[in-house]
Amino acid sequence: MSERSKEAEFNSYLEFNDAGVKMARQWMSDDSEMNHRCYQSSSEDVSSKNKQSEVVKKFKRMDGAQRRQAIEAFGKQDRRNELWYRKDVTCRIFVVAYDVAKSTKSAFAQSVLPKFFQSAPSFGVIHQTKGSNSTEASEHFKSGMQQSISSEVESLFSGESFQVACFSVLKEMAVSCDLRALEEKTLTELRTFREQWRKDDPSLPYLDDDILDKMKNFIAECVQISWRMVNQLPPLKIELANKVRSQRFEEFFEKEEEEITEEVPTMTICVWPALTNSKGDEVLAKGKAAIIPRPQAQTSV
Repeated sequence: MSERSKEAEFNSYLEFNDAGVKMARQWMSDDSEMNHRCYQSSSEDVSSKNKQSEVVKKFKRMDGAQRRQAIEAFGKQDRRNELWYRKDVTCRIFVVAYDVAKSTKSAFAQSVLPKFFQSAPSFGVIHQTKGSNSTEASEHFKSGMQQSISSEVESLFSGESFQVACFSVLKEMAVSCDLRALEEKTLTELRTFREQWRKDDPSLPYLDDDILDKMKNFIAECVQISWRMVNQLPPLKIELANKVRSQRFEEFFEKEEEEITEEVPTMTICVWPALTNSKGDEVLAKGKAAIIPRPQAQTSV
């Protein structure tokens, strides 16, 4: 075989192997992408700043160090049962934060957003001529919010595709929104609920203002994750132990039982909610429920 033919054969061999290497790299890349996506929700945009998978991870971490610090705000624990009641209260705090976030988003979507779009031309002109921080801009915003929504705008916002477009923006912005007003609203709600909670169950520790102040970081975290949850597409839900049917209970909750040395009536309390999809039929993160002795002052149900 001539030198030239040997060289041509060798070059052909190199080209063949180079193509094989490129193909193998492509397979590895595709496989890596598939593996990455298998950890994401089937409908999740992996480029999103507010990915569902990250929200689920953060939700699971909430029942950790941050919550322990909130529980410690109640001070020294004298009896074992007190821990369960403190967990119960911190669970209720999270539920209140979630409900506030959910109702706030609903109010914004149904009223504020349509009115803001309706007044968009005026806001644009004022911003160009006076600046967005001008008194005129504030006055016009107030008057715009007092106007009724026109039938044309209402019809536009009733369309599913337009709602999805708006909610997609809200979803991405949820990670960087100013949540101070939402935190204040949550604190206001907690000050209202604490009286009713104590009235319904005297065993629960009382959320006085000093304790609420010590829990501010925990409450802020509850508000932040709740706002990200309700702005998922579709929104994520939470379920409480008393709302789940007995035949599906173990699918939604892990059970912790207090050691009981004698036969006494027991009760089940929710110490952390379960996280589900929007329909409530897929559990994304199990909640926790505790079976503890029923206080003597309470009659069995």
